[in-house]
Amino acid sequence: MSRARAACRAFPVFPVFPVFPVFPVFPVFPSFWALFALFAMTAALVSTSLHPVYADESSADAAARAFDAADQTTSDAQRQRHLRAALDAHVAGFAAAASWRDAAGAMKAAERLDLTFLASAWYWLATDHADYSDEYVAWQSRAVTIFDRLPTLAFDFTRDPVSLAIDGEALPGVGPTMRPLATTPGLHTVTATTLTGATANAEVDIPREVKPIKLRLEFTEPLAAGERDPRDPVVGPPTLPPVTNSWEDPLFVVTVVGTIALAAGIAVGGGYVLLGEDNPKSFDTAGGVSLIIVELCLIGGGTALALLMD
Repeated sequence: MSRARAACRAFPVFPVFPVFPVFPVFPVFPSFWALFALFAMTAALVSTSLHPVYADESSADAAARAFDAADQTTSDAQRQRHLRAALDAHVAGFAAAASWRDAAGAMKAAERLDLTFLASAWYWLATDHADYSDEYVAWQSRAVTIFDRLPTLAFDFTRDPVSLAIDGEALPGVGPTMRPLATTPGLHTVTATTLTGATANAEVDIPREVKPIKLRLEFTEPLAAGERDPRDPVVGPPTLPPVTNSWEDPLFVVTVVGTIALAAGIAVGGGYVLLGEDNPKSFDTAGGVSLIIVELCLIGGGTALALLMD
């Protein structure tokens, strides 16, 4: 027996099958993690490009970056989205710490979005927070020209508003003394609400002529459940005029007395004709029949008159 056979007998050989560890599928392929990392970075870049405002940067920086992106793109939809992001950045900055610079930036974004009424509303807020520096004075002298180029819309509120929107765009700085807004010509929808929930809705057609226009907004309270709007037409039977017959009316008294006298005279005369023994006319003659017919007609007419005047 050879040494090899002896070794085999000492250490029997069993068939060996390959055994793989059972794990989820993705750890087996290292390329999965590379694809996942690439997807995560792409999603982050897309999310920041959709709304280019980072939480760790100032409103001015975020708005400036959005304005730059709007200037570089050739797509109108992308430009509108970047300008809206710039507007949101300045609005957020103004809400955090009101300053004329954020209001001026919001005016710039709104004007580039062709929302002139919104731009002029931000102009007024910028003037409310002016520091009268050389930078502000230079900006204000340019910005105020918006009111020279377009018609202005002023408001007359019947109640103190807390919100005001034109064409669905909410305006800042809403109050009972809302200042005139520069508005583009055309048909615009105006809505306003009060603290109690009363609403006012109106449409105004702005002409092309540069002139001031005043719009009156009348507020109505919200109706309770089942309550009818008093402005709705009343559906029902027609309203009858009031009865004016009264004993204080001289014409009414004369009519009643005359009717009674007529009826009494007709009744007496008719009774005499019909029942009087010495009446020369009777049913046997043509004259008697004619007289009786006349008396009956008079009795009927008097009765009808009495009923109508009752």
